[in-house]
Amino acid sequence: QFAASLRVVDLSLACIGPPLTFSHPLPEHIQPLLRIRDLVEFRLVLTPKSVTTTVLGEDIETIAGAWPQLQRFHLQCTLPKGSDPVPASTLVHMTALCPCLTRVVLPCIGDPLPVGADGAEQRGPAEKRGQLASFEVADGGWSSVISDPAALARFFDESFPRVVLGAPRLASSRWTRTISALADMRKGEASILS
Repeated sequence: QFAASLRVVDLSLACIGPPLTFSHPLPEHIQPLLRIRDLVEFRLVLTPKSVTTTVLGEDIETIAGAWPQLQRFHLQCTLPKGSDPVPASTLVHMTALCPCLTRVVLPCIGDPLPVGADGAEQRGPAEKRGQLASFEVADGGWSSVISDPAALARFFDESFPRVVLGAPRLASSRWTRTISALADMRKGEASILS
């Protein structure tokens, strides 16, 4: 039982002994927390390689739907081998469900789903899609599937005009190229406006 006044949850889980794999979807493991409607910050770090869990875009949307006041979301974990990464378009749904969301860290990122495949055509004008200012891939993009860094950068530019993409020092080349492509697009847009 958690107090209704709880606003911040910061959990770290390390496994001593053989590696642990969560067999159920992530929302089932944190079900009691999903009842806290006014949560503003959620951070869950599962120690890399000792704890693995599957994370689907639908799982992230279920979690976001439970916490409409959420401002910061940080999920760091290792996905089982062969798992699909979270599609970038999941961020559009997150910000629709949590309009105050400013910072997101996900374990990995994948190409956005095609328009229509996940309701992306209903996302509306960028200025009405929340205040997302910071997005980062927890592992630096090493487990991400980014087929076209320029296209992913364009997705971020069109969907989240104020977002800054972050990366650790040892980020993957595709995530680094995505960040560079976004910076180049914004420089070009700024020079056109001036």
